Formats: sequence, C-alpha cells, structure tokens
Amino acid sequence: LYYLLMLTYHFSTFEQFVHYCDEKLDYIPLNFMLGFFVTIVVSRWVNFFVNIGYIDNIALMVAAYIKGSDDGTRMLRRNIIRYCVLSQALVFRDISMRVRKRFPTIEALVAAGFMMKHEKEKYDAIQYRYAKYWMPFQWALSLCQEARNQQKISSDVLLEKVGEEIKRFRTNLAILCNFDWVPLPIMYPQLIVLAVHTYFLVGAIARQFITSENAKNKSTVNIF
Repeated sequence: LYYLLMLTYHFSTFEQFVHYCDEKLDYIPLNFMLGFFVTIVVSRWVNFFVNIGYIDNIALMVAAYIKGSDDGTRMLRRNIIRYCVLSQALVFRDISMRVRKRFPTIEALVAAGFMMKHEKEKYDAIQYRYAKYWMPFQWALSLCQEARNQQKISSDVLLEKVGEEIKRFRTNLAILCNFDWVPLPIMYPQLIVLAVHTYFLVGAIARQFITSENAKNKSTVNIF
C-alpha cells in the first residue's frame, strides 16, 4: 500500500494514519475475545463427549444384580439394556445428522432390532406434543421392579443402585438435548468474526513499512 497506492505528497498523511492505527490496534481485545470464545467451544465439546452416554455401567450392574440363568431372566436383562439404548438412539436421531440418516423413521429402529413391533404400537399410542425420548427408560425401570418382585434382584438397595445408574444415563442424554436446543448465542460468533476482520484490516495498515526519514514510526528494515 505504502509504495503502490500513495503518491509522494501523500506519504506524510499516510504515515500519520499508519501511526494512528498502530497505536489504536491494541484497543481491540482480540486475545481476550478469541480466548473466551475458544474456551466456550472447547468446553461445550468436552461436556458433549463426557455426557454422550455409555451403556457399559448399566449392563454390568444388570448382569451382576439380576440373578438367573433361565431364558426369561436373560431376556429381561437384555430388554433393560435394549430399552436404554433405544432411548439413546431416539435422542441421537434428533441431535446427529448421521444417526438421523441411519434411522430416518421409527420403523428403521424396529427393523434394526432396537424396538419390537408391539412396543412401537405402545409408543405411537401415546399422544404427546413433546419428544418421547424417555418412555423406554420407564419400560426399563418397570422391568427392574418386576425383577425385584420376582426376587431376581435380592434387595431394594440393589434395585435402587440399578435405578440410579439408569437415571444417570438418562440425565446425560438430557444434557446432550440441552446443548442441541440451546446453541451459542448467534451474536457472539458474529461479534468474533467482526472483531477478527476489523483487527486484520487495521493491522494491514498499521504494519506498513515506513521509510521516510522524518517519520516517527520509521521501519528499521525495508523489505522492498
């Protein structure tokens, strides 16, 4: 800019403008704004990953606390896990495009084995204006209570532990829903974009090489 756009009699005015921009460049708190923005984004990503939900803990507790080796007990344990995974799949369908493409409809979940046909009929029979993510959790807890009534879970303490683990799994999925429902305020990314563009626009002027002997901000090295 200094060499290509300015005529000789404009050098002095341009040098003063460069000096002014250089002094005022630090008025844009870019480090603070970018640091705060990156912290928010990384924090959301970490919380998203931490709360993504792993079925392993529930599976281990169900396998350890629900006693029995007959077919009915094995199916009961499997159904408890399946219901929890079904709720997870229902949540992921609404927050992940890849999962939505894999399971575009409830029928796709039935075809994949997450839900039985008679369970889909019960699911569809309940008319509710909001998402029905948590219905399979209710089914899972009902099976846990049934196992307790049949003495397959030996005590109320163990029943409560299994219920608390299922509750924790549901809470993690609810947190994921909250992140999806409440994104970052649109104003803040726009403010960051404006601040970055403004900073580099002013910086492009403030970092010009000045070669005039009388300039206060004369550059020590002339790259041209």
